[in-house]
Amino acid sequence: MFPVGRSRWVMRRLLGLAVIAALGCASVVFAHLCNNVYRTPDRLIVKPERPVTTVVQSEQMRVFVVNNFPVTINNVALSVKADDVTVQAVVTPDAIEAMKPGQRAQFTVRIRVAEGAPSRRHRLTIGIAAKQIGFEQMDETPVPKLRAVVEDAASNPSTRVLAAESLAKRDDPMGFRFLTEMAAKHDQDYRSRAIRALGRVGNSSSIAFLRTVLQDRNGYLRGNAYIALALAKAPTTMLQPGLSDRDEFAKTCAKAALAYRGDAGRAKALQDATKDSDGYVQVAAAWGMASTGDKDAVDLLDKVSGSGADAKLRIFAGDMLISLPGRQVDSKGE
Repeated sequence: MFPVGRSRWVMRRLLGLAVIAALGCASVVFAHLCNNVYRTPDRLIVKPERPVTTVVQSEQMRVFVVNNFPVTINNVALSVKADDVTVQAVVTPDAIEAMKPGQRAQFTVRIRVAEGAPSRRHRLTIGIAAKQIGFEQMDETPVPKLRAVVEDAASNPSTRVLAAESLAKRDDPMGFRFLTEMAAKHDQDYRSRAIRALGRVGNSSSIAFLRTVLQDRNGYLRGNAYIALALAKAPTTMLQPGLSDRDEFAKTCAKAALAYRGDAGRAKALQDATKDSDGYVQVAAAWGMASTGDKDAVDLLDKVSGSGADAKLRIFAGDMLISLPGRQVDSKGE
């Protein structure tokens, strides 16, 4: 899948009329649940259903958008504008009322070229908008811009973690370095976010680091490490010791991680944990069950991520939604 700002596709009309659609990048300004505001590129993913198509008199294609933020965004709209009145583009629906974390939405773009239009090249500019982000069009997000976000010490740590994840997925060493440093020496919340991001990066260096976190005295961090190791497709032998972890959250995460890796029996055993008095245990258990296709568990994650619960718990649930099989879309759109 191609992210906003990294997609380019060509729409060609017979007899030489070429319509080139340039997908603009939406630089997102998003209200953090802790009343902070952050700007993070590469979190809205966009992909047209095909890169090249031929337009005779009219053409129709689908464009998919994925919310890669761990929070819901509202009133999401795709805007298409042509540089010539002879080319008209209509997008439906007008807007998606709400996109939950990891959710994919579909827009249909209908392009029509007027009869008798001269043979020339046209440009269609496509932008993305939402209630929380406004509307912006930019060029693709270059690595130096992501590095600048990560290096900005005055920026919200949420922004830096998300940007570092995008960098690490592009094999940029700065991203991996920042995430491992954040996972080692920040407060518990941001350490856990960095740990989960390392799991989504999923390379061998991530696995080696995450394995060291399993020795941490903090059960919450150990639990997040089990989740991250599952996301990184580490050997299940690394997850097995967690089944006897003394911390209930960490133990639940280990069970959920094994369920994620295909142990359906573990998923069934998580049912009671979804009713635990600890919301974090509930979310971890729901993630394990949801990863095996349990719709009720997905609904529970959706409910927590959009509820009035503690902001940190909502982000945790949002990260779990993004990390479900089929919802994992990285900044390269893969």
